[in-house]
Amino acid sequence: MTRIAWNLKKDELAASHQPMTVSKRQFVYNLSRASYRKEWNGKYREPGFGARILSFLMRILPKVGPLKALAFKPPTTQTLNLFETSFNRTVEEYRVLLAQENAGRLVLEDRDFDTGLPTRPTEYRLADNAYAKLVRALARKDRDEIDPEMLRNVLEFYRDPKLPYATRQDRKKWEETLAALEKLRAPAIAN
Repeated sequence: MTRIAWNLKKDELAASHQPMTVSKRQFVYNLSRASYRKEWNGKYREPGFGARILSFLMRILPKVGPLKALAFKPPTTQTLNLFETSFNRTVEEYRVLLAQENAGRLVLEDRDFDTGLPTRPTEYRLADNAYAKLVRALARKDRDEIDPEMLRNVLEFYRDPKLPYATRQDRKKWEETLAALEKLRAPAIAN
Protein backbone atom coordinates (compact mmCIF):
# COMPACT_ATOMS: atom_id res chain seq x y z
CA MET A 1 0.00 0.00 0.00
CA THR A 2 2.79 2.45 0.81
CA ARG A 3 4.47 1.60 -2.49
CA ILE A 4 1.23 2.44 -4.35
CA ALA A 5 0.82 5.66 -2.36
CA TRP A 6 4.42 6.59 -3.18
CA ASN A 7 3.92 5.98 -6.89
CA LEU A 8 0.69 7.99 -6.98
CA LYS A 9 1.69 10.89 -4.72
CA LYS A 10 5.50 11.14 -4.67
CA ASP A 11 5.47 14.67 -6.12
CA GLU A 12 3.02 15.90 -3.47
CA LEU A 13 4.99 14.20 -0.72
CA ALA A 14 8.27 15.70 -1.88
CA ALA A 15 6.75 19.18 -2.26
CA SER A 16 5.06 19.09 1.16
CA HIS A 17 8.31 18.32 2.99
CA GLN A 18 10.56 21.14 1.77
CA PRO A 19 13.32 21.84 2.77
CA MET A 20 13.37 18.29 4.13
CA THR A 21 13.55 15.71 1.35
CA VAL A 22 11.63 12.49 1.45
CA SER A 23 12.84 9.46 -0.45
CA LYS A 24 11.04 6.34 -1.58
CA ARG A 25 13.16 4.29 0.84
CA GLN A 26 12.04 6.44 3.80
CA PHE A 27 8.41 6.34 2.78
CA VAL A 28 7.86 2.73 1.70
CA TYR A 29 7.75 0.11 4.44
CA ASN A 30 9.96 -2.70 3.21
CA LEU A 31 9.02 -6.22 4.07
CA SER A 32 10.26 -9.10 2.00
CA ARG A 33 7.66 -11.41 0.50
CA ALA A 34 9.13 -14.31 2.53
CA SER A 35 8.88 -12.33 5.78
CA TYR A 36 5.35 -11.28 4.89
CA ARG A 37 4.26 -14.86 4.20
CA LYS A 38 5.90 -16.10 7.41
CA GLU A 39 4.11 -13.47 9.49
CA TRP A 40 0.73 -13.26 7.76
CA ASN A 41 0.26 -16.50 5.79
CA GLY A 42 -3.35 -17.59 6.09
CA LYS A 43 -4.38 -14.30 7.75
CA TYR A 44 -4.39 -12.13 4.65
CA ARG A 45 -6.80 -12.39 1.76
CA GLU A 46 -5.99 -10.78 -1.58
CA PRO A 47 -8.47 -8.05 -2.57
CA GLY A 48 -11.26 -9.43 -4.71
CA PHE A 49 -12.77 -8.08 -7.91
CA GLY A 50 -15.24 -5.85 -6.02
CA ALA A 51 -12.47 -4.27 -3.93
CA ARG A 52 -10.46 -3.54 -7.06
CA ILE A 53 -13.47 -1.86 -8.73
CA LEU A 54 -14.12 0.20 -5.59
CA SER A 55 -10.45 1.22 -5.46
CA PHE A 56 -10.56 2.30 -9.10
CA LEU A 57 -13.73 4.36 -8.53
CA MET A 58 -12.27 6.00 -5.44
CA ARG A 59 -9.23 7.02 -7.44
CA ILE A 60 -11.13 8.63 -10.34
CA LEU A 61 -14.10 10.25 -8.55
CA PRO A 62 -13.67 13.95 -7.71
CA LYS A 63 -12.94 14.50 -4.02
CA VAL A 64 -15.77 16.96 -3.26
CA GLY A 65 -18.67 16.81 -0.84
CA PRO A 66 -18.80 13.55 1.11
CA LEU A 67 -15.94 12.12 -1.00
CA LYS A 68 -13.61 14.87 0.29
CA ALA A 69 -12.69 12.54 3.16
CA LEU A 70 -11.11 10.18 0.57
CA ALA A 71 -8.65 12.81 -0.68
CA PHE A 72 -5.01 11.96 -0.01
CA LYS A 73 -3.33 14.39 2.36
CA PRO A 74 0.37 13.89 2.93
CA PRO A 75 1.39 14.05 6.58
CA THR A 76 2.75 17.38 7.78
CA THR A 77 6.36 17.73 8.85
CA GLN A 78 5.19 18.00 12.47
CA THR A 79 3.16 14.79 12.14
CA LEU A 80 6.11 12.97 10.59
CA ASN A 81 8.40 14.16 13.38
CA LEU A 82 5.94 13.01 16.04
CA PHE A 83 5.62 9.62 14.37
CA GLU A 84 9.38 9.18 13.97
CA THR A 85 10.05 10.23 17.57
CA SER A 86 7.38 7.84 18.84
CA PHE A 87 8.60 4.99 16.65
CA ASN A 88 12.26 5.49 17.64
CA ARG A 89 11.35 5.66 21.33
CA THR A 90 9.33 2.46 21.04
CA VAL A 91 12.18 0.63 19.30
CA GLU A 92 14.69 1.85 21.91
CA GLU A 93 12.47 0.82 24.83
CA TYR A 94 11.92 -2.57 23.20
CA ARG A 95 15.70 -3.04 22.89
CA VAL A 96 16.13 -2.18 26.58
CA LEU A 97 13.45 -4.70 27.55
CA LEU A 98 15.06 -7.38 25.37
CA ALA A 99 18.46 -6.71 26.97
CA GLN A 100 16.88 -6.97 30.44
CA GLU A 101 15.20 -10.25 29.47
CA ASN A 102 18.45 -11.66 28.07
CA ALA A 103 20.23 -10.70 31.31
CA GLY A 104 17.47 -12.34 33.38
CA ARG A 105 16.47 -9.09 35.11
CA LEU A 106 13.25 -8.16 33.31
CA VAL A 107 10.51 -7.14 35.73
CA LEU A 108 7.22 -6.02 34.23
CA GLU A 109 4.69 -4.15 36.31
CA ASP A 110 1.25 -5.73 36.61
CA ARG A 111 -0.59 -3.12 34.57
CA ASP A 112 -3.69 -3.19 32.46
CA PHE A 113 -2.39 -2.73 28.92
CA ASP A 114 -5.57 -0.93 27.83
CA THR A 115 -5.81 1.64 30.63
CA GLY A 116 -2.18 1.77 31.84
CA LEU A 117 -3.42 1.55 35.43
CA PRO A 118 -2.38 -1.14 37.90
CA THR A 119 -4.56 -4.22 37.48
CA ARG A 120 -7.28 -4.30 40.14
CA PRO A 121 -10.41 -6.42 40.52
CA THR A 122 -13.61 -4.95 39.04
CA GLU A 123 -11.73 -2.01 37.53
CA TYR A 124 -11.98 -3.30 33.97
CA ARG A 125 -14.36 -5.88 32.51
CA LEU A 126 -11.81 -7.42 30.14
CA ALA A 127 -9.29 -7.87 32.97
CA ASP A 128 -11.94 -9.56 35.14
CA ASN A 129 -12.81 -11.95 32.31
CA ALA A 130 -9.14 -12.66 31.51
CA TYR A 131 -8.41 -13.50 35.16
CA ALA A 132 -11.46 -15.77 35.30
CA LYS A 133 -10.31 -17.61 32.19
CA LEU A 134 -6.81 -17.92 33.69
CA VAL A 135 -8.20 -19.32 36.96
CA ARG A 136 -10.16 -21.98 35.11
CA ALA A 137 -7.12 -22.91 33.00
CA LEU A 138 -4.82 -23.11 36.04
CA ALA A 139 -7.29 -25.33 37.90
CA ARG A 140 -6.96 -27.92 35.12
CA LYS A 141 -3.18 -28.17 35.71
CA ASP A 142 -1.24 -30.09 38.31
CA ARG A 143 -0.36 -27.87 41.24
CA ASP A 144 3.40 -28.32 40.72
CA GLU A 145 3.09 -27.04 37.11
CA ILE A 146 1.76 -23.66 38.27
CA ASP A 147 4.19 -20.80 38.82
CA PRO A 148 3.89 -19.86 42.52
CA GLU A 149 4.03 -16.13 41.78
CA MET A 150 1.22 -16.45 39.23
CA LEU A 151 -0.88 -18.44 41.69
CA ARG A 152 -0.29 -15.80 44.38
CA ASN A 153 -1.29 -13.03 41.94
CA VAL A 154 -4.49 -14.80 40.87
CA LEU A 155 -5.54 -15.59 44.43
CA GLU A 156 -4.84 -11.98 45.44
CA PHE A 157 -7.02 -10.75 42.55
CA TYR A 158 -9.88 -12.87 43.91
CA ARG A 159 -9.26 -12.14 47.61
CA ASP A 160 -12.87 -10.91 47.92
CA PRO A 161 -15.23 -12.94 45.70
CA LYS A 162 -18.17 -10.74 46.78
CA LEU A 163 -16.88 -7.85 44.67
CA PRO A 164 -18.88 -7.11 41.49
CA TYR A 165 -16.56 -8.91 39.05
CA ALA A 166 -17.73 -8.67 35.44
CA THR A 167 -17.59 -12.47 35.25
CA ARG A 168 -20.53 -12.66 37.68
CA GLN A 169 -22.84 -11.62 34.84
CA ASP A 170 -22.47 -15.09 33.31
CA ARG A 171 -23.71 -17.36 36.10
CA LYS A 172 -22.26 -20.58 34.63
CA LYS A 173 -18.78 -19.09 34.08
CA TRP A 174 -18.84 -17.50 37.54
CA GLU A 175 -19.68 -20.83 39.17
CA GLU A 176 -16.88 -22.51 37.19
CA THR A 177 -14.52 -19.72 38.27
CA LEU A 178 -15.47 -20.12 41.95
CA ALA A 179 -14.99 -23.89 41.75
CA ALA A 180 -11.59 -23.38 40.12
CA LEU A 181 -10.63 -20.89 42.83
CA GLU A 182 -11.54 -23.39 45.55
CA LYS A 183 -9.32 -25.99 43.89
CA LEU A 184 -6.44 -23.51 43.67
CA ARG A 185 -6.90 -22.38 47.30
CA ALA A 186 -6.83 -25.96 48.59
CA PRO A 187 -3.52 -26.78 50.27
CA ALA A 188 -1.05 -28.67 48.14
CA ILE A 189 -0.97 -32.37 48.98
CA ALA A 190 2.54 -33.72 49.52
CA ASN A 191 3.46 -36.87 47.55
